[in-house]
Amino acid sequence: MPVLHRNFQKIYDSFLDLILRGSTYTKERLGMSMPWTWNDEFEWFDEQIKQHLDIDVFQYPFDREKGYIQIEKDGISLFLFKVEKMECILDEISRFAGVSDLPVKNANVAAQKWYGLAYKQFRREVRLPKSYVDHYYSGNSKMDYFYTQEEKEEFLQKWKDNIDDDIG
Repeated sequence: MPVLHRNFQKIYDSFLDLILRGSTYTKERLGMSMPWTWNDEFEWFDEQIKQHLDIDVFQYPFDREKGYIQIEKDGISLFLFKVEKMECILDEISRFAGVSDLPVKNANVAAQKWYGLAYKQFRREVRLPKSYVDHYYSGNSKMDYFYTQEEKEEFLQKWKDNIDDDIG
């Protein structure tokens, strides 16, 4: 789970306007938006899966090395997996979905989309408050449920030049 995985999609429409206003304005606005994005990913499992299916996924042991879990409860089958492991577990996904050959397609690659240049600029210029990054990677039980320490360090490595102790 990269730091801004879903969050980039949420703020992209306004990002083009921010770019046109200049990088100082952009950095200021993105810095102000950071607390707004914090809970979304982590609350989704409780708000959607637990509330609507009565399945608390965090009560089931997730194998972080394998990268997936299949939960069966009250006639409901739920298959959770880390997107980063998808190519390694295609057989398991195919079996769960009941299909014999699952095609793999990297369809959501920001650098290859129409906004690719803006995304590259965003990656270069965005400053992430250390408190924002720490929220995800330091003692976050839900992040720890899915990811090993080594995986979290790999994610942090990708963003290390964008983390700023002086903001947030």
